[in-house]
Amino acid sequence: MFQSLIDYKQKVVFRRQRRRKQREITKYIIDYHLSSEESTNDDIPDCNMSSNNDNSTPLDTTTCLPSLQNDHYNEATSRIDYTIDDDEILKDDSFDCHSDLSTPLYDSAHITVKKATSQLMNFVIESNLDKSTTTKLFRLIKSLLPVSNTLPSTYNQIMKVLGQVSLFQAKYYCNGCHQLCITRNKKKVCDNRAWKGQGVYPYDQNNGSRRVHEEVVSSGREAEQRLMPIDGIKGVSPMLQILTYPDQIIYDYMHLVCLGHMVTLIKRWLPLLERSSLAEINTLLESIRLPHNVHAKFNYSISDVSEWHAKHFRLFVLNIGLPCIVPHLPKLISSHFAIYCLAIKFLHCPKSLDEINIADSFIDYYCRAAPLVFDQSIELLSLHAHLHLAEQVKRHGGLGFSSAFCFESCIRHLKKLVHGTKNLVSQVAYCCDLRSAVHRPEFRLQKST
Repeated sequence: MFQSLIDYKQKVVFRRQRRRKQREITKYIIDYHLSSEESTNDDIPDCNMSSNNDNSTPLDTTTCLPSLQNDHYNEATSRIDYTIDDDEILKDDSFDCHSDLSTPLYDSAHITVKKATSQLMNFVIESNLDKSTTTKLFRLIKSLLPVSNTLPSTYNQIMKVLGQVSLFQAKYYCNGCHQLCITRNKKKVCDNRAWKGQGVYPYDQNNGSRRVHEEVVSSGREAEQRLMPIDGIKGVSPMLQILTYPDQIIYDYMHLVCLGHMVTLIKRWLPLLERSSLAEINTLLESIRLPHNVHAKFNYSISDVSEWHAKHFRLFVLNIGLPCIVPHLPKLISSHFAIYCLAIKFLHCPKSLDEINIADSFIDYYCRAAPLVFDQSIELLSLHAHLHLAEQVKRHGGLGFSSAFCFESCIRHLKKLVHGTKNLVSQVAYCCDLRSAVHRPEFRLQKST
């Protein structure tokens, strides 16, 4: 106990001496500049400052200005200069958050590490910062604090301090073959050399029977044993323990029809349309006047179909597509598209079982004639899946009542969670991690009086 009091007194004396020394240095610099303005011919005193031991209280007033400035600069920079080691960034396990949760942020600090991190994360959520900017902010603040601070500087360290575990793990798969990508030159690339292109599902090889749940599970187990896809199945999904395939797994017509097959059709039409026909179609699309509850303005031409939204394709296939495109396409292609429009129209909101059966026969004829009208490359999974839409409508109702259009209004909330166009799912999961780690007050509507 007595020894600790002595150590404390020595620290107090040392800090007083250091503050007095800094005040005298500042006073000398100010006096030096004032005297240099009055007389430019004064000689600079010799430099005789001694710093053999830190406990010396007197300050030599004949110390030279450059030496004082350098000493003051070195002392200041030594306190704020912070270099992040590679081990600290990569080896997050070295950060012992359990011992630091109740400790101060740094020596003599009045705030703990967890509280400081929580306040900073509140600011991050309110400012809608992305993951990269958040880590840069923490590293900047860490570099401004004393060297002995324990502020986390990586995302994993932040989650450990807050007592949370990340709820997601990002993996990148190829859009074509769905194999796990590898990192090459800081880019995600597919290393599957056996993949040669898109897979096709020829109509003449379709036996007309639907797969049952047991067949899918059996094919998945065989694919896992042979390490290769079996009938398009690459393994047993954990979701098959919850859902029954295919009765409880439906096709979303917003992605299958609007954003899927319609895009393929229009891109195949474009080489067949003349320039005058394109101009006439674009003029017709721009001049269409729709009811106020159908907010779909065609700001892009049919040539820029990649810029269209799902609502534009829905309006095109259900209402305005036939009168716009039929006069400008060959009769074979336009009549083929007319069958498709009628089938989707019946399945969108069927009024009777007869309409569903008629639509089923239309789709069967459409899929059978598609390779004859175009070529075999059109027989993709997006076309083959149309054969199951009629059975789906019988079980789950019209396509308009089981699509993802009802979730479109939530996209504006998701847009606020992402920055840029890369790694969107990881960014959304990152924001969900933050909101689960930092508890914020709930917003409650006031009751009317």
